[in-house]
Amino acid sequence: MAETLNMMRVMARAGDDGKQERYQLPCVALRDVRILQHVEHMLEAGGGQLKFFPQDHFMEHKHLYMLEKDERGQHYSYMLSAEAAVQGRFSALAVLPTAAFAVRAEFPDLPLLVKLNASVDDPVDKRQVRVGTIHDAIDVGADAVGLTIYYGSQYLPEMTEHLVEVAEGCAEFGLPLIVWNYPRGNAVDKVEETQVHCQFAGAAHILETTAGRVIPILKMKISTPYKKADWDAGTYAKTKLGKPEKAGDPVPPHVAKWLDMPRAQLIEKLVDYVHRVYGVVSVMSGGEMPKKDDEKAQAQFEQDLLDGIGKDRHWGVIVGRSTWGLGSVDAMVKHGTMLSEHLPNVEIG
Repeated sequence: MAETLNMMRVMARAGDDGKQERYQLPCVALRDVRILQHVEHMLEAGGGQLKFFPQDHFMEHKHLYMLEKDERGQHYSYMLSAEAAVQGRFSALAVLPTAAFAVRAEFPDLPLLVKLNASVDDPVDKRQVRVGTIHDAIDVGADAVGLTIYYGSQYLPEMTEHLVEVAEGCAEFGLPLIVWNYPRGNAVDKVEETQVHCQFAGAAHILETTAGRVIPILKMKISTPYKKADWDAGTYAKTKLGKPEKAGDPVPPHVAKWLDMPRAQLIEKLVDYVHRVYGVVSVMSGGEMPKKDDEKAQAQFEQDLLDGIGKDRHWGVIVGRSTWGLGSVDAMVKHGTMLSEHLPNVEIG
């Protein structure tokens, strides 16, 4: 039987001895009853699980497959994803504003998460640009809005200003804000994008900027372990892990414990802090779509879920390309069913 986790008991305060928990507090954003009601609606749609289906990639990925047809002769479209979201019991379909209005006309009861920025090709650095406003989300009857933040990009200041602006709108209208925490850009080495020191820095930036008051859920990519080869190469020089003074130096004990730490334990250190200190629930990215009949890739995908999901780790998933890339409604629903088998139940109350 799946474990049941409660969003009203996320934060923790230590007792007088600094160890035993004295009391627990709810996810900060749920103190606004309007936000709480939206999250309840999404949980109901998701069968009591946090399982989101984003299809907001069309400004950054190839579009030719949109001209193809599925096995039923239908063009691949947002409508197929919406159908799969309903049948597969996803908590919400995350789309850009124009698609949200189209989907709403056909699926009036499907919870929508409206993304208000999107990635574009920029010759200077990784960048998210504004698409639509919070008023679009209100008009379409969204249950949440979403933003992606690239911690490490030189465009971080303008993305942060947009984050604050949207957070203020969410506080005014009582909408949950779900943020994609993606360390990415010229200031972040490629191997660091999914390592916990950068992920934590990005999470702290997002949550300190908004005080977490409207963010019940934060999305993070599945973390990757630290590697001795990267330490030897000086990749972690700007972190507390440092780098060797000279080639062949032994690894200091305070560094070795991080290099040897299992991935699930690394994720727990990151996510448990976000839960207990910031009062925000974390969900994980689904990553790349396993290629058809690629048993090794599918096994890795499931291992990601085993390492990443748990009480003191991520409570759910946001899975885009690994889901809509499957092409057919049946395949997407089957994938959603597989995800549900790995996820805890989540309740409010």
